[in-house]
Amino acid sequence: GSSKNGAGGSLSLNSGDGGGMSNGGDISLTAGQTSAQGRKGGSVSITGGEGSSAHTTDGGDGGDLVLMGGEAKGESDNDNGGSITIQGGTSFAGHGGSLEFISGQSTQSSSGDILIASAPSGYKDGASGSLTLSTGQAKGGHGSSGSIVLNTGDAVGGPAGGVKIEVGEARETYDIGASIELKTGYNPNTSSGAFRVQTADAGHSGSSGEISLRTGKAQTGNSGSMLVETGSTDYGQGGSIELKVGYNKFKYSGGNVKLD
Repeated sequence: GSSKNGAGGSLSLNSGDGGGMSNGGDISLTAGQTSAQGRKGGSVSITGGEGSSAHTTDGGDGGDLVLMGGEAKGESDNDNGGSITIQGGTSFAGHGGSLEFISGQSTQSSSGDILIASAPSGYKDGASGSLTLSTGQAKGGHGSSGSIVLNTGDAVGGPAGGVKIEVGEARETYDIGASIELKTGYNPNTSSGAFRVQTADAGHSGSSGEISLRTGKAQTGNSGSMLVETGSTDYGQGGSIELKVGYNKFKYSGGNVKLD
């Protein structure tokens, strides 16, 4: 219940414990269905409490929403923590339900962060969990599989955010650093996908961005090699390699090609 001066009352929903060889009790929270034409089934809304004080020094925070799988305290490698599955609803003829993760908005300050990370591994030869980001398969007709778009937001008064892809260090003596592999799509009947790396055009008075492609430094070993090669072909013509500098439409000097 509510309180005028003290803390509001809590609500705890627990199922029964399991003993012997049995599982603990489940909790199922399901909204009602509808058989009416043009209507939809009931929604389930779980919302943290509002920090409603307008105090300028510290008005208080909104309540958290914590969704956590159960802990497994067994000492076997098969005793796994509980999983969390969040899945949009299935559909017979329309599209399946969407899944949106959106951080909170602030009227005057920064919006909230989104962190997706696997936990560190234990100390018994375990690996940290993988992170897989993939779209579903297009099974029939002429539909395309879903795209993956990774972009940062526009900035009105400051610099736009960057995109950084970096692998972790290998700290054992004889392990090598992990690789990054970018590969276009394959089609057994037609062409493979193109691969383009390009900086954006410059504004009215600036320069377009640079592209830097280089291997790392070495202390006692050799620095890494760089190979630029087109693929082989059985019956067609091998792909070309072209180095070309930009032109100047007002007939001033163009860019140089320098090989050291």
